[in-house]
Amino acid sequence: MAEGEELMADLRIAYTEEMVGSGHPTKSDTLNRLALVEHNADGTHKYLRNDTLDFDLREWLPEGFVTDGTADYSSQIQEAVDYIESLASGTGGVLQLPLGYWHLGEGAAGLTLPEGITVRGQGRPEYVNGDMAGGTWLIYDGTGDCLKVDGEWSGFNARRNICLEGFGVKLTGANSFLNADFLTQFRLTDLNVRGSSTYGIYALNSYNGLASRVKIDGPDNALYFSIKDSPNDVFSGQMLFEKCDFWNGTGKGIHIKTNVNVLAQMVFLACHFKTNAYGAYIEGANMHRVNFRGCHFEANTTNDLYVHSDVTQGPIVDGCHFNNTGTVYMMNCQGDKANIIGNEFAGTGTGWGILNNGDDNYIARNHFQGLANSKQIVVDTDATYSIIGKNTFSNSTGRVVDNSTAGTTSFEGETILESKEFDLSASVETEVKFVALRDYWIRDVSILYVEGTSGDAGVALQFGDSDSLTRYVSHTSDVSQSNYTVVTPTLASAYIARNRKLTFRCAGSKTGAGTAKFVARLLPFANI
Repeated sequence: MAEGEELMADLRIAYTEEMVGSGHPTKSDTLNRLALVEHNADGTHKYLRNDTLDFDLREWLPEGFVTDGTADYSSQIQEAVDYIESLASGTGGVLQLPLGYWHLGEGAAGLTLPEGITVRGQGRPEYVNGDMAGGTWLIYDGTGDCLKVDGEWSGFNARRNICLEGFGVKLTGANSFLNADFLTQFRLTDLNVRGSSTYGIYALNSYNGLASRVKIDGPDNALYFSIKDSPNDVFSGQMLFEKCDFWNGTGKGIHIKTNVNVLAQMVFLACHFKTNAYGAYIEGANMHRVNFRGCHFEANTTNDLYVHSDVTQGPIVDGCHFNNTGTVYMMNCQGDKANIIGNEFAGTGTGWGILNNGDDNYIARNHFQGLANSKQIVVDTDATYSIIGKNTFSNSTGRVVDNSTAGTTSFEGETILESKEFDLSASVETEVKFVALRDYWIRDVSILYVEGTSGDAGVALQFGDSDSLTRYVSHTSDVSQSNYTVVTPTLASAYIARNRKLTFRCAGSKTGAGTAKFVARLLPFANI
């Protein structure tokens, strides 16, 4: 080292450089760039570069652009999206939508979204007195899809990492707000979808996604989520919807469907299903658990929650609130292996709480509040091997009605049971059987006529376990539903041991047509 020279001290150089791409309408060659350079005393170097793909829509808009939704900027928005895709190569990029209303035109197609893009609005998109108020909004008047994602089956070429955040969408006659095929690892957050369309979200073969605080209000069907009839082994599911609203559709709030492939583990957490025809509609033989936890179902006109008969792994419905003033079944479970636990079924209508027509369903710890119809749990004709646990009824006449023919319903709590109708012709003898999951006492039993001619000879009802049907109730004249006699058996004669089959046998002695039912209160023996 020559005299007077010194070792180079550690030196760090930081700089930014903006080189805008040649395709940009207002700037030259671009890459937003931050570079860090370290030069060390020993002559070594370090270099770090970070490319940030974060763009504002205003960079593509013409001078003097307006934000009131009157101008069509669909081509500029699509150009911005395509430009980010060309730079990101699937690694991700953000398009910021400024405050205001942005019109996507009236064509058959809206925007096509590439893999890895985030579209982010600003502010809080509210809808007040039937119109947009504040925040960022997209306005789509076309007949196609406002936003579209096209993935492919081949090679699992799904579209990944698409995020939509913090904006509203106003639709007029569109097919859907979002039409997605083979979409995965996606996130929908703080969206407000309003107006008329066939679907809010239409998703096929999509999985591993999150929707949080998404409100869909007005489309005929707010959410359709399905697996195609494909010969390939498609697994779709692992979806979480939290604090979402599905409102005011003429069809289904949500429609979850499988065909030949598996759809599993979809969770709806604290969501709200209101004033649709169906709040939620689930179908498909390869459905593996759709879970509703802490949700609210309100005033849906056909069923609040419908489970199709081909569902073999039914939903878990836990801690939800159903409120309906109509003449409908709040939950209509035609499928199998559903767990309906700890919910409240409330309303002032003459409808029913739960219709169970599936197999191996478990209904327990639910509360039925204020329903005028006394038949609040109905076990229908095809139900087998279902368990009715401890449920509570604020209506003193609240009861379980069993119309099943298989005779395999089981009870594990205090239950007021109403039977199916019995034919009262003298030549017919009918039995209904239940499995006692614990020791039971038949607290009281009564017979009521549904139809009959006053003064005719009546009906005799025997009950007991399968080996001994010596206890009986009988009536020799007509008894109306509003004035029937309650018979209280003695404790010794009304005991049914656990795992024994509890049998009710009804025989009539009428000469003409007629039907009757019986009502029995089953009380666990340990509770008396």
